[in-house]
Amino acid sequence: MSYEKRARLLHLGNSGTGKTCASLSIGGAKARVFVFDIDNRLLGARYYPGVKEKFDEGLVEYETFRPPNVLQQIEISLDRVLNEAKRGNFQLVVWSSTTNFSDLLLVESTGIKDIKHFSIAGTSINQKMDYNYLHRIYKELMVDEFNKFPCHLVVEGHIKSKTLSKPILDAAGNHIGDEQQVVGREMAMPGQLSDKFPTWFNETYEFTKDDTIQSQPPRHIVRFKSQIAKTAMRLPASIDWTNRDFWELLTGIHEGRLDQKGQEKK
Repeated sequence: MSYEKRARLLHLGNSGTGKTCASLSIGGAKARVFVFDIDNRLLGARYYPGVKEKFDEGLVEYETFRPPNVLQQIEISLDRVLNEAKRGNFQLVVWSSTTNFSDLLLVESTGIKDIKHFSIAGTSINQKMDYNYLHRIYKELMVDEFNKFPCHLVVEGHIKSKTLSKPILDAAGNHIGDEQQVVGREMAMPGQLSDKFPTWFNETYEFTKDDTIQSQPPRHIVRFKSQIAKTAMRLPASIDWTNRDFWELLTGIHEGRLDQKGQEKK
């Protein structure tokens, strides 16, 4: 991964696990960032440590998107942000998040017309849940469009339980139904996108928090190697990054300035 200028990161975790704070740290404290604020929650995080400083210094620009015509709005924004990034005005682009974007796409999936960047002119989807439609939009956006950006990219998503159906049999061995068994975790996406989507990124990190000690604030944990996390960098399986600058911790460990516990080497 060319992490110095063009990292491609997928940050996965449920709300409140620190994804946005980590995302906005990528590229360093002085990196100027544009946020596609699909969740419309960025302002709620602006007073968090690290995020507040970026807002105070005018380093964060963002846009929210609401129906109708979400894709047309994003198309216009993509063109502008890409041109700005090529001129060096943005060092980081954050997409937050895939979960709400999927919901917005499904709302509009019965009346999409003439969107040149996404090559679906005239498409009309009759089924509300259409995997091929979502796959096509996501691939053209995440692979074709965002790969043009000469800067860091972080995409945020949520996590859901991974389940398998187990048949239920009666005493005579007749199939009378199915039960869902939880077998792990996966990205919260419809259908096969849960497995396919992460393959489009160099790095996938899983964000969690540990709030088992009730008398203390929760600890923020990031997993670099897990059932859904992957890394090609020299990183530990997981680390506690509570009250740390995520980018400095990430690059410090990878470059050998910090040990695998994130401490300065003696």
